[in-house]
Amino acid sequence: MISATNTPCPTDETLALFASGDIDAPTRNNVLPHLETCRDCMAAVLSATAYLEEERSARRGWADSRWWMGAVAAAIVIAIISFPLVRSHNDPMSKLVALAPVSGRQVEPRLSGGFAWAPFHGPMRATDSAPDTERLKLGGAAGDAIERAQRDHSLDAQRAAAVALVLIDRPTDAIDRLQAIAGQSPGDARAWNDLAAARYAAAVQLRRPPLLPEALAAADRALTADPRSAEALFNRALILERLSRTADARKAWLLYLEADSTSPWAAEARAHLRELPLG
Repeated sequence: MISATNTPCPTDETLALFASGDIDAPTRNNVLPHLETCRDCMAAVLSATAYLEEERSARRGWADSRWWMGAVAAAIVIAIISFPLVRSHNDPMSKLVALAPVSGRQVEPRLSGGFAWAPFHGPMRATDSAPDTERLKLGGAAGDAIERAQRDHSLDAQRAAAVALVLIDRPTDAIDRLQAIAGQSPGDARAWNDLAAARYAAAVQLRRPPLLPEALAAADRALTADPRSAEALFNRALILERLSRTADARKAWLLYLEADSTSPWAAEARAHLRELPLG
C-alpha cells in the first residue's frame, strides 16, 4: 500500500510490533513520521493498541511473564493481519474506532470493535456549543460508513453503518439494521451487543423504557454467543442498573470486573458500583 505522500506503508507485521512495543529503535523512528501522514496505518495501530488493552485485561496476573508478552505480540501480529484489524482504505469500522473522540464519548454503552474508553458526556444537543474537531471528524467517518452501506450489502459494511448511526445519535435508525444483521448471523456476539447498545441509547434518548428489556435480551444473546465479551458484560450491568434492578446490577458489575479489573472501563464499572443504592 502507498500512503497519501506516496511513501510505502510499513508491513502489517511492522505495525503490529510497533503497537506492542517490541520493535527496534531505528524501525520505530521510521514508522513514527509515516503515522503522522497516513490515517490508515494510524487506524491499524490504534486498533492494535485497543486489542492489546483487551488482552491485558483478560490476562491480568500474568503481566510479569515474558511468555505472556511474547504471546500478546504474536496475537497482535495475527489480529492486525486478520479481519478485526484490517488495515485498508475500505475499512469503515477501523476509521470509526480511530476517530472516536478521546475527550468524551456520546454513547454510554460499549460498542463492539475496540473503541477506547472516554468519559461519558452524553449526546450532542441542539443547544450545545459548536462541535469540536474530534466530533466533526467522527461525523465524516460515520457518513462515509453509512454511504458505503448503500452499495455494499455485506454484514461487515452494514454493521459499520449501524455503529456509525449510534455514534451520531441516531440509535433508532441503527436498531432495524442491527436486528437484520443479528437475524442473519445469530451467533455474532458483536451484532447482539451493538443491538443492545442501540436499544439502550434509544430508550434513554427518546424516553422509551420498554426498549430496556429488549436491550437486556440482546445483551444476554451476546453473552450466550461469547460469555467473556467485555462489551456485553458492561452493557448488561448498565441496562440492569437503568432498570433499577439494583441487586442484579451489582452482581453484573462484579461479574464485569472479574473479566476486566484494570482498564479505564473497569474504573467506570467501580464508579457505578459505588453509586448503587444499598440494600
